[in-house]
Amino acid sequence: HMQNPKRAAERDDIDKQRSARLVQLRLASAQGNFPLAWSIFRKYLDPASGAPTARRGGKPRPVPVSVYKILLVAVKNAGKIYFEEAERILQHLVASGTKPDVSIYNAILGACVPESRWRKALLLVVEMQEKYNLVPNAYSLEILSDCCKHTLEEPGVIYDTLRSVGCLPQDFCYNASLCNAGNRLSSQVIAEAVHDA
Repeated sequence: HMQNPKRAAERDDIDKQRSARLVQLRLASAQGNFPLAWSIFRKYLDPASGAPTARRGGKPRPVPVSVYKILLVAVKNAGKIYFEEAERILQHLVASGTKPDVSIYNAILGACVPESRWRKALLLVVEMQEKYNLVPNAYSLEILSDCCKHTLEEPGVIYDTLRSVGCLPQDFCYNASLCNAGNRLSSQVIAEAVHDA
């Protein structure tokens, strides 16, 4: 059957607008401008916005995982710590009914590193396994280990906590718990610094 030429032209125009918004989103993300990237996403690509560029055939258009990955690039490139924003992206992705993949989780794990959020990273690794049946890859574990490097926690606490989840290899837990030993200040050094101040 023949399509309505006016409707086809409108759809082509909306597709061009959507493509332009995706280019803007990529550019903002490459520049590390998370607030702008999130704004473009929420206004033009999020089905909840009701924008014509977020709909197809009168129905909400599902957000592809690739768009969430572009948003996570903005978080990574921001130069600031945007862990809460990375977590917001994951929450939005899940709420939209999209299943995250290992690379999504790795990007969010990466947002845990600057503040040594190793406990949060550990919860994310467990979540990806238990909730989504995803297997962390070597990079996932490397990021988790990086989160442990600069924490002020005692290595024994890190080891016991990592082992308690039961899904991580013992060797990994041992190495991750000791990786911060050379970066830590002893309690005596801290006491002397406080006393001398």
